[in-house]
Amino acid sequence: MTWQFNIYALLLILSSILSGWLAVTVWRRQVAGSNSFTLLLLLLTIWSLAYGVELTQTDLATILWVIRIEYLGMVPSSIMWLVFVLQYVGLDKWVTRRNLILLFIIPVVVVLSNWTNPFHGLYYAEVGLTSSRGMILFDRVPGVMYWVSVTFSYAANLVATLLLVQFFFRSPRPYRYQAGIALTAALIPWTSNIIYNSGLSPLPSGLDISPLSFTLTSLIFAWGMFRFKLLDVVPVARSTLVNTMEDAWIVLDTKDRLVDLNPAAQQVLPEPTAAVIGLPAAVVWADRPDLVARFRENKQMQAEISLGEGSDRRFYDVKTSPLTNRQGRVTGRLIVLRDITDYKEAVEAAEAANQAKTTFLAMMSHELRTPLNGILGYAQVLQRDPALGSRQQKQAATIERSGEHLLLLINDVLDIAKVEAGKVGLHKAAFDLHLFLHQVCEIARAPVENKGVAFRLETGNGLPTAVYGDEQRLRQVLMNLLDNAAKFTDRGEVVLRVSSSVPPVAAPSAVSLRFEVTDTGIGIAPEDLEAIFEPFERAGLTPYKRVGTGLGLGISRSLVDLMGGTLQVNSRPGQGSRFWFEIPIELAFSWERDTGVPLPHITGYKGKRRTILIVDNVAESRAVLVDLLSPLGFKLLEAENGQAGLVTAVAARPDAIITDLLIPEIDGHALIYHIRQETALANTPIIAISASVYDEDRRQSLLAGADAFLAKPVRAGEMLTQLQRRLALQWLDETIAEETPPPPCQPPPCTDLTALHELALQGDVVALREKTDALAYADTRFVPFVVKLQGMLDIFQINEICGFLEAQLSLNSGDALKKHE
Repeated sequence: MTWQFNIYALLLILSSILSGWLAVTVWRRQVAGSNSFTLLLLLLTIWSLAYGVELTQTDLATILWVIRIEYLGMVPSSIMWLVFVLQYVGLDKWVTRRNLILLFIIPVVVVLSNWTNPFHGLYYAEVGLTSSRGMILFDRVPGVMYWVSVTFSYAANLVATLLLVQFFFRSPRPYRYQAGIALTAALIPWTSNIIYNSGLSPLPSGLDISPLSFTLTSLIFAWGMFRFKLLDVVPVARSTLVNTMEDAWIVLDTKDRLVDLNPAAQQVLPEPTAAVIGLPAAVVWADRPDLVARFRENKQMQAEISLGEGSDRRFYDVKTSPLTNRQGRVTGRLIVLRDITDYKEAVEAAEAANQAKTTFLAMMSHELRTPLNGILGYAQVLQRDPALGSRQQKQAATIERSGEHLLLLINDVLDIAKVEAGKVGLHKAAFDLHLFLHQVCEIARAPVENKGVAFRLETGNGLPTAVYGDEQRLRQVLMNLLDNAAKFTDRGEVVLRVSSSVPPVAAPSAVSLRFEVTDTGIGIAPEDLEAIFEPFERAGLTPYKRVGTGLGLGISRSLVDLMGGTLQVNSRPGQGSRFWFEIPIELAFSWERDTGVPLPHITGYKGKRRTILIVDNVAESRAVLVDLLSPLGFKLLEAENGQAGLVTAVAARPDAIITDLLIPEIDGHALIYHIRQETALANTPIIAISASVYDEDRRQSLLAGADAFLAKPVRAGEMLTQLQRRLALQWLDETIAEETPPPPCQPPPCTDLTALHELALQGDVVALREKTDALAYADTRFVPFVVKLQGMLDIFQINEICGFLEAQLSLNSGDALKKHE
């Protein structure tokens, strides 16, 4: 074996090293199309390295052996180049196992014929060595299989080149530079191979530079791959990814011309694709300048648009994004339109169905509340009738409690619709927390104690007197929890515990209230703990599953969430349940205690006789208000529709107007508005009442000019309170009329007196008021004592309070004060 040195062999060996390095680099990058490109580079590595070794040999037998290795890389490289180009231009569907087998049949036959040429001479008819410019080179007379190999390689290269040409012309402008690099690189091997086979090469005769040209092509492709992202998903898989997208895909250049689009975009274009390519967007959408203005934005934008008219109208979600080059310069804009027509229609259908359900429930609520207004109204009227005996009074109270229970169920059904529609809101106002708890317990106590079960209220120290929140919603939650405890507890006790603490992150004007309802009832199975909060779910033992609607707990959890807390439960079957929640709530510093006379004791009011106009198309509803207010000395006027109400109001100029909202002729909102337009009635108090209790009804009535809104069934206390405020009334008390002597001032026990005295000595006004409130609610016998003490407290007579308490201590126990000192 003899060697020869030449520059061409060195270049080929360096080329093989470069191809091998590129193969490893591309394989590590794992970009789109990298597998076929890596195999191509490996074949070129074998071809270049073997051809380089061939050029260093001068022995024919050694050269023929090296050529056999060389053909393992040279012959399949054209096929692998074609496979790579197919993947690059997005025609992956042609790269199947069957097609690959067919493509490699001829290369395999060519390699075998080259390896077995000494036996048949089909590839080389003659072989030998020749000298050219001082180099010993391989010389041959081509055989039939040689030209078969050349023809097949040329065909593969020709198809690959035509695919790249086509790809170049159909590429959008933002990617045409990449396509141009790919086409330029593909033409290099063509040129070099044609020169070699035509004998026009200026290089030594028999010297083939095809492996060098293929390596150069690969180098250009690799440079484009990493510098210009030649193999990124957009150009490589554009046909399979973009063209098959359901979303419309449009590219505009910097001059707002349509330069590319996918088939789905045809649905949003007024003209065929061929007619709009190259046209400015302002011409394509001449009738929609608003769209063109949006497309001009050189920033990401998302909006909803509609195209077409009538039944052909479609809705699209539009996203516009700028296209930039690596230098950050804007080269165009990509517009993607997603058809959301079906989605919008589904949403509208769901909203319509939900609205229909809400409307139905609202109508049902209205229809149920209207007769219930009469039931509860007359139950309250009867309880105020002094002619009724104690037995009849209890019967009227039973009617009222039953009506209140029915009202609670109606509210639950309506609130479910409100929760699902997201229309539940909070109406915050200042209220007396201690009085609120007292009222809740008075209502909840009867059904518990009627079953022989004990009921207790436990309040923690420092519970605020007045708070600012939604009293109605908080009452609804507690009543639901206490009602559930009463239903499922047949022995033991039901306890409501209330305590307060300062939240970790809160203003000094806020506290955190914790409410806890425990019972010793049947309990809840662990698997039912979450199900009980679902609407219409009623967990528990079989006899109890038929009790209630199953709405209360679900509504309660939603309301607690709305108030900023979380309703939680802990239970064990047979041992009882514990429900609790904690909510942040504001303190009401400017709140004033309600000093009104209790409803059963009101017999009239001081001053001139007041006239009230009642407008309601339901005779029973008017009758309830008439029978409630006329015994108190009011003059009542009635109207059964809005038009009659307006005429009566203008003619009679009443002192106050009570109107239903759902009335014929002119509805309540319009009636209120027209009344407010009358100069003489502009300041007349108007109280709106309605069996429709959606927040929107309340808001609209107040916007129209009403001073207050009361939901039907109207409670006598609420109505009288509103009249007292709006007309500045001073009620007459039957206890005063009868000149009943005031009750004796019963002091609390010495322990409480001592605690009050210590607080007075410390000057702790807030603690004194809380302590006296607690005493009044604990035992009504202490009310006169509390009233007297708080009278001095209101004007900060601390010294007088100390003296008063010392005197009470001396009366209760002669040596109590000495022990204290």
